[in-house]
Amino acid sequence: MNILDPAQVYLFHVAKAAQKLAAREFAHKKLALELAALRRISTPSLHKHLKKLERSIQDAIVTEKKILSNQGHEDTIHSRLGSRVHEVSRALDEYVRLSKHQSGRTAELTKDLSVSDHARKSALMDIERALSRLERMYRVELQAMQAHKHRQLLHAIKRKVSSLQERSQHSISRD
Repeated sequence: MNILDPAQVYLFHVAKAAQKLAAREFAHKKLALELAALRRISTPSLHKHLKKLERSIQDAIVTEKKILSNQGHEDTIHSRLGSRVHEVSRALDEYVRLSKHQSGRTAELTKDLSVSDHARKSALMDIERALSRLERMYRVELQAMQAHKHRQLLHAIKRKVSSLQERSQHSISRD
């Protein structure tokens, strides 16, 4: 389907209307000439000229009806095209508005995700640092326990290390 420029469609209809108007004016001039000729006609040939004039009048009426019918049809087509152009314009405006909204929302979500990702990485690094400190403390206490037998403190540190390890593995598995 060819989509025509609304200005081209409008000019086409104007040209068709001008052509029909010229045909109408020609029919009126022809009718006026026939009437003028009728006035000059003598009485014996009047009957013959009346028949010719009646035919011309009938032709002019038929042409006029065709012109009016076509003009109505073209007006309908023109109004449909106008409403269609308006619909497409409205849909395009809506698309542009939604596109701008979506791009803004996408930028906002991207920013939120980057902030969230940075916070998660920071928390993970804190957990890993705490874990390494606790493991050092555990090794030191293990050596001290072998020397001094501090079992309760050693078990508490071990539970804390395993808890941190679980949290660390849980955080890693979510990424």
